[in-house]
Amino acid sequence: IDLARDIASAQCSHSDQRRRVGFQFVSSISVVGFAKNHPVSEALRGIECAQPIGYSEAKWVCEHMLEATLRQHPDFFRAMSVRCGQIGGSSTSGFFNKNEHVPFMIKSAQSLRAWPDLAGHVLWVPVDQVATVMVELIHVDDAIEDTSIPNTVYHIENPAGRAWKDYIPVIIKELGIPADRVIPVGEWVKEVK
Repeated sequence: IDLARDIASAQCSHSDQRRRVGFQFVSSISVVGFAKNHPVSEALRGIECAQPIGYSEAKWVCEHMLEATLRQHPDFFRAMSVRCGQIGGSSTSGFFNKNEHVPFMIKSAQSLRAWPDLAGHVLWVPVDQVATVMVELIHVDDAIEDTSIPNTVYHIENPAGRAWKDYIPVIIKELGIPADRVIPVGEWVKEVK
């Protein structure tokens, strides 16, 4: 925020060359993970909508800091928050950040020769697709010269996904884990510990 302010200040002294400073904050869909109504609107929400974990709450605070600062000056700034869902591996290479929870889960499953019986849906979006959308958002926002249009919040999330139960047979086959070693999550976590 300080950097954006300094750039805008420097531009004020050269008013003939002034253009709005773009600012894209990478937030998280977990900021609205506890919202009651779905689909969740692309707007600021109350803290009760954030998942009650430090990561989500910190992202919520940053969104509101952006609202209280840069978004108050639309003539100078093009500020946006982009709430990303789970970013997965590349759509071309399949490479997944090895520090994410999924690669750790796979490594643990290989060591244990067991897989957790996960419920819910896989809503990953490939990293290269997320990057493309984020660049497009910057360029779309660049094209908007009307400063009366409010600065925005965007969601990048897989709207459909697939159930874990559809993936588990494929994963255990690839990892060579017997079907009878798909175990309840709590039991799997105990084995990991």
